Amino acid sequence: MELLCYLLMLLLGGFRAASGDIHSLSYSFTVISKSGPGQPRCEVRGSVDKKPFLYYECGSCKAEPLGPLGERVNSTEVWAELPETLNDVEQELRSTLQGIKLEQNKTRGAHPPTLEAQMSCQHEADECREASWQFSIDGQTFLIFDSIHTKWTVVHPGAGIVKEKWKSDQVLAQYLRKVSKGDCSHWLREFLKYWEKMPELAVTPTVTLEIPQPPGVQLLSWLIPVILFCVFLIFLTVFIKYLWSGSCGSCSIPGCGFSEPQGTQHI
Repeated sequence: MELLCYLLMLLLGGFRAASGDIHSLSYSFTVISKSGPGQPRCEVRGSVDKKPFLYYECGSCKAEPLGPLGERVNSTEVWAELPETLNDVEQELRSTLQGIKLEQNKTRGAHPPTLEAQMSCQHEADECREASWQFSIDGQTFLIFDSIHTKWTVVHPGAGIVKEKWKSDQVLAQYLRKVSKGDCSHWLREFLKYWEKMPELAVTPTVTLEIPQPPGVQLLSWLIPVILFCVFLIFLTVFIKYLWSGSCGSCSIPGCGFSEPQGTQHI
């Protein structure tokens, strides 16, 4: 039931987003518990309104800009603040990764687990409406955290223990809420200052898809107007005949259909 409510919330958020009044910022963290030589220990990808603008390898000093928005904001003050916060999030996620033990991971062997965490926030009329975290292990979602209502939702059946452990950790919950509702909202407001000055990105063209209809539906689509037209003609014909018969009943013109009574003599 909790998962159904969350999906409904996402669906309603999607409908509001279609109106163009809402904007979103998301960061996807990929944390490898034991990275090999030459592999990044953590990768972060950022997007505004689902358009990529940032790539960052944890531990480095500078994020790599992507797309037109990234090129616009990579020299701003808020861009310079990102590495420190992103590194802090990576450290927090790495420490929580040590305590994750899903039932399906008991047979993983020597393969080190990979934690994926997607943080997102949404603004409507410059107000934070939604903020959340979605946690996955090796691509399989297991927990969702609603930062607005401080609520955990279990997605994977084996994540109940992890949920209870994280739910009881008030420091972790407050940290996740601060980053997704506080920092994320601050970043989004700053990025939107440049986003709104870029009409080619701020306005997304509406695409109308023509869905092919089955032959029966196509036949019915043109048959119904024909049937209605025929019914109208029948009604019109009956109405005209009714008027014509009524007018003839009161006239004395030959040919109206009335004959003289028998036995009547003409003088």
